[in-house]
Amino acid sequence: MKIKTKLSWGLSFLFAVILLLAGLGAYYANRLADESKEVLKDNYETLEYAKNMLQATDVLLLAEASARPRALKTFQANLQHQLNNITEVGEQATTIALKENFALLETALAQAHPLNVTHPLGATIRQNLFQLTDINLQAIIRKSKAAQKTADRVIRYLVIIGTFSIFIRLK
Repeated sequence: MKIKTKLSWGLSFLFAVILLLAGLGAYYANRLADESKEVLKDNYETLEYAKNMLQATDVLLLAEASARPRALKTFQANLQHQLNNITEVGEQATTIALKENFALLETALAQAHPLNVTHPLGATIRQNLFQLTDINLQAIIRKSKAAQKTADRVIRYLVIIGTFSIFIRLK
């Protein structure tokens, strides 16, 4: 075989390896970016809704009666958003329990029962909101670990392919 032919084959092989590494790198970088977006989007929204509902609960239990209608609307809107954003195991049951407890709180408010920070429904609603927050924080941690495993696997593949191409080049 002529040197020119060997050189052409070697350069072609090197070009193919570079294309393979670039393709794998781009594919997995996009995959990791998509996974990261998903991790943050749905879970972050639930955390935001829970925070807003917790603040509205505090207003309902601590503020004057004139501030309650706005807090009720805020809570209802965020609860509806949460009902449309159920993505994790256990989140649906907790959200339904929250909805039921909030309905009881609305009834108590309508009957002009004296409400304060120690009202049992307030504590129950807070507990539901903390459960929602915990479920979603655990999901963020779990999904982040999965994304890290994917990143580790990509690095491993790229190192194996790079090492393999170096050994072939050395022959």
